[in-house]
Amino acid sequence: MFDKGNIIALPEWFSLHWFEWDTVKHFHWENPLFLYTIPLIPALFFLRWLFHFRFRQKLQIALYSNDVKSKGIIQLLRLIPFTIGAIALSFFIIALARPQKENITRQQWSEGIDILMVLDISESMRLKDMHPNRLESSKEVMAQFIDKRPFDRFGLIIFAGDAYTYCPLTADHNMIKKMLANTNTDMIKNQGTAIGVAIGVGINRLIQSSSKSKVMLLISDGENTSGVLDPGVAAKLAYEKGIKIYSFSVGKEGSVAFGKNDKGQTLYAYSQPDDKTLKEIATITGGRFYKVTSKKIFSSFIQELDGLEKSEITTWSGSGYEDLYRIYLYWGLIFFLLWNALRFTFLNNYLED
Repeated sequence: MFDKGNIIALPEWFSLHWFEWDTVKHFHWENPLFLYTIPLIPALFFLRWLFHFRFRQKLQIALYSNDVKSKGIIQLLRLIPFTIGAIALSFFIIALARPQKENITRQQWSEGIDILMVLDISESMRLKDMHPNRLESSKEVMAQFIDKRPFDRFGLIIFAGDAYTYCPLTADHNMIKKMLANTNTDMIKNQGTAIGVAIGVGINRLIQSSSKSKVMLLISDGENTSGVLDPGVAAKLAYEKGIKIYSFSVGKEGSVAFGKNDKGQTLYAYSQPDDKTLKEIATITGGRFYKVTSKKIFSSFIQELDGLEKSEITTWSGSGYEDLYRIYLYWGLIFFLLWNALRFTFLNNYLED
């Protein structure tokens, strides 16, 4: 088999890893008694040589001492076939001993948290005190948070002067991340900041959930200026329904760059995040309030939140054994074929007479 780089992919058994002591010492042996026969292999070959030496035919001739030359190290080449054969036999014995590796299996059951992102998309979220702006920074951090929570369901509420469910609770993280990425400030024509109404829409979504933990992430940069539901009242309703709200006040107070005009001049807008209201909402519901002035700070707060709100995961473990005898059987066959081939070369009968 060839991969994209035209490189031959070697089978897993064809690796020296299987001969390392750190690997072998962890094996479980089904028939360990066979291993005790491996030291007898040299004795077996010695007996074969002794029998062959005792009973082979010999031709006695007389030579002068000067005509008899020492074979030296050349004669040792005759030991190569015997060594190859001994290795092949050793591998066959190891295969008979049935080496096995413990194979641990794990199964997980998880009960995730239902997390509803309540995102402010009013015009002020386009201010550039966070790179590239408040809204895009918030979206990036939320997408990262989704990736860290594989067992949770997420939903998305967007609000400005009005509030709407943009994505109901779902376990399809790819879908909600795409919808989050497509969110922009032009989606709601009625401008303003209806924080109370947005929480109310979120409550209507979460009360339909059967999850034991229900969380809202409220992200806004302004004070409540629209809607018929007071944020404090909405927070109390959320608390009664067992919903916890973590609020994030995004952006700095004061004059902040907004964009540029046709002449390339920078435009500024005055920003005044309502930290008091957002903090009150979090306190009432048992959540936390975070002041966000940069994407880096936002990411650090999200990491903290990841530790506070954890999914419940139950793990079951089981173990068994995986047979590995085929690996050593294959190696034994390789050395057996090599030994059989060497029998018909000069190595097997070099200067035999």
